[in-house]
Amino acid sequence: MKKTILISIAFLFALSIFAQSPHMFNYQAVVRSPIGDILDNQNVSFEIVILQTSPTGTPVYTETHNATTNEYGLVTLKIGDGVTSDDLSAIDWGADDYFMKVSMDEEGGTNYQEMGITQLLSVPYSLYSESAENISDNSVTSAKILDGEVSDDDIAFNYAGSSSKGGPATSIADNTVTSAKIQNGEVQADDIADGATLAEILDDDGSGSGLDADLLDGLTSSFYYTPKVAFQVFNSFDDNITSPSSWQKVEFNSEKFDIGSNFDNTTDVFTAPYDGVYTFSAVVGLQNVAAGSQVYGGFYINDAQHSHFAAEAASEDYTSYSYMVGGSATVQLNAGNTVDVRIWCQDANYDIYGSSIGQTTHFSGHLVF
Repeated sequence: MKKTILISIAFLFALSIFAQSPHMFNYQAVVRSPIGDILDNQNVSFEIVILQTSPTGTPVYTETHNATTNEYGLVTLKIGDGVTSDDLSAIDWGADDYFMKVSMDEEGGTNYQEMGITQLLSVPYSLYSESAENISDNSVTSAKILDGEVSDDDIAFNYAGSSSKGGPATSIADNTVTSAKIQNGEVQADDIADGATLAEILDDDGSGSGLDADLLDGLTSSFYYTPKVAFQVFNSFDDNITSPSSWQKVEFNSEKFDIGSNFDNTTDVFTAPYDGVYTFSAVVGLQNVAAGSQVYGGFYINDAQHSHFAAEAASEDYTSYSYMVGGSATVQLNAGNTVDVRIWCQDANYDIYGSSIGQTTHFSGHLVF
């Protein structure tokens, strides 16, 4: 008859052991006889079973070990390094409770006797965190990003919000994801603290715990990240106007540049892509303007008059050359606001003068911050 063996169990879940695979954690036991004597220098065998949810739950991993106790009856096993057809790395440690059932044959055979079942109250965190290494590149969404790990390429130009690209990663420990795993464009406004700068986002000196103003490390506001938004457009041909004393939208059919593609030369309207402060300037050339005719130029925001950049009477007849009016404005816009240029002239029939190189009627603007 087999002797009853008492086992004193100690689990060692070291955070740094066996880094970067294989997936293992230590198990130690002291083997004693029924009367408490240490069984030293003896061949023994173990069967280890990981059970999911409860002590009677579904086995998700099984392995066996042959070992020899030392002079103190101590035996050390590496769970994950036994004889098995299962995969310890496939266990989702963060998804459920797990229990370990230990069985042993004191003579080193396969006649295992159950020694006990113990809940794994401490997840093998080195294995749990290492699961981040198996995440596909460009699959991680905002909730899994480790503070301070956001790099320049991870920030979308449209930082006020971007759509999700790809499904969310699962079973990732919080604060374990590094820059290489972050899908480009997935860092959103909620992930960046108010007043945060690009320099503090990249901060890696370990002095802080989040995207907070105390990580600025003495940097000034000149390091604030401003997306590139700028345009310059012009009218390349004459546009005859036959509606006197009414505001006319000026046509700009050609672009010199449009960084960010925010000017529509079919509607002659600029649309702000972000909340911010913008500056605009415009010049409009007019012909066939009679002396004394009142002329006004202005910027319209969201189809409403915002500001005049000219309000004057022509000093002479402008029939053979252009009468130029122009000005500038700095305004605060919300994303989606529109800006266009309009002209008002008292004459019944006049022309907005165009040029193939954009030297007369033109409109430009850019995002300041």
